[in-house]
Amino acid sequence: MNDDRKVSVIIPVYNAEKYLRDTLNDAVGQTLREIEIICVDDGSTDGSAGIVEEYAAKDERVHLIRQKNQYAGMARNNGIAHAGGEYLMFWDADDRFDPALLEKMYTRVKQVQADICVCNANVLDEATGDLIRAESYLVPAYLQGAQEYSRETHPGYLFNIATNVPWNKLFRAKFVREHGLQFESRSRANDVYFVMMAFYLAKKIAVLDERLVTYRANNESSLTGTLSQTPFCAIEAFDAVRQKLAEYGGMDEPQIRQSFDNRVLQSLLFGLHKCVRGEAFQEMYQYLKTEGFARLGIFSKEDYYYSEEAYCRFCRMLQEEPLDYVLQYHQEEKIKKQIHIRDLKEKIRGLHGRVSELKDINKKIKEENKQMRTVLSSRCGRLAQKVYTFRKSSKEKSGRVNR
Repeated sequence: MNDDRKVSVIIPVYNAEKYLRDTLNDAVGQTLREIEIICVDDGSTDGSAGIVEEYAAKDERVHLIRQKNQYAGMARNNGIAHAGGEYLMFWDADDRFDPALLEKMYTRVKQVQADICVCNANVLDEATGDLIRAESYLVPAYLQGAQEYSRETHPGYLFNIATNVPWNKLFRAKFVREHGLQFESRSRANDVYFVMMAFYLAKKIAVLDERLVTYRANNESSLTGTLSQTPFCAIEAFDAVRQKLAEYGGMDEPQIRQSFDNRVLQSLLFGLHKCVRGEAFQEMYQYLKTEGFARLGIFSKEDYYYSEEAYCRFCRMLQEEPLDYVLQYHQEEKIKKQIHIRDLKEKIRGLHGRVSELKDINKKIKEENKQMRTVLSSRCGRLAQKVYTFRKSSKEKSGRVNR
C-alpha cells in the first residue's frame, strides 16, 4: 500500500456525462490532496469514459478502469480491488461533494480510530430545483448525545442512525478486506448488504454531523430514479442481510433484530412509494402484503416500530387493496403539504412581525441617538463656553499680576 494515498475515492460510472464533470471537479478539488480517484466505467454508451480520460490526463490521481456492464456493485468491487488508499469512499457520479469532505472525514475517523465515519447530507430535487435538508441520512437523535457508536453501544438503533447509501461513509480499507465485504451484483440495492454488514461488524463508527454531500433526487438516470424497473431487488437484498445476520447470531439479539426490522419496514415503504410505474407498484404491493413482509419477519407488533406513521401504513397494507391505499396515501401527502405550507406561512408572518418590531426598535434607537447627540452637543457647547470663560479670566488675572 502506498502510504501517500490516505483515501481512495471509488466512483462507478454509467452514462453519467450530464453530471460527471461536476463530480470530478469536486473530487480533484478536495482539500485533502493525498487521494486517488478510481472511476470504474460500467460499459457506458455515452461520453463518460472520455470525460474521465480527460481528467486523468491533467491529474495523475485520476484513474479509469473499464468493465462490461455489471452494475454499480460490481464496479465498486472492481474499484476496491485496485484501491491503495488507507480508507475507501464510494461516490456516485451524479452527486455533489463539499471540497473539505475528505479532509474532515479522514481527520475525524483517524481521531477516534474508527472503522467507519458517517456524515450528513442534503437532497437536491432535480424536478423542482429545491435544496432539502434531509433528515434520514444521519439521525443524531438516536445517538443520545454520543459521537461514536457500534452494535455494542447502540444495538437498538444500529441500522437506523444512518441509511444504507455508501456515498456519505468513509470505510477503513483494512476493515473491509479483513471481513471480505463486497457489494452485491444485483442491479439495484446492491449497497444494502455491504453497508448493513459493515455496521454490524464495525467496532466503532464515528459521526460527523455536517452536510457534506448533496444527493440529486428525482434524477431519472440514478439508481433510485429507476427503482420501479426492479422493485424486488431491495427485498432480496434485505433477505441476504437477514440470513447473514442469522449466521452471526445477530437475529437472536432482540435489539439488533428490532433495529433491523425497523430499517426494513421503512426502506420497503420508501421503495414502494418510489415505484412510479403503476404495474410495478401493484406487483410489489401485493407481494409485500401476501408474503414479502412475512419473508423478512415483519409482523404486526404494538410499540415495536419507531415510526408510528410507517407502522400505520404497514397495517393498512395488510387490509387494503392497492388503489385504496394509494388514494389514501396521496390524500395524506396532500394534507401534510398543506400543513407544511401553513406552517411556513405562519413562520413568514412571524418573521414579518419580528422585522416590524426590529424596525420600530431601530427607529426608537435612532431617535434616542438623535436626542443624545442634541444633549451632548448642548453640553459640549456649555462646557466649551466655560473653558473659554475660564481661560479668558485666567489671562486677565495673569495680566494684572504682571503689571
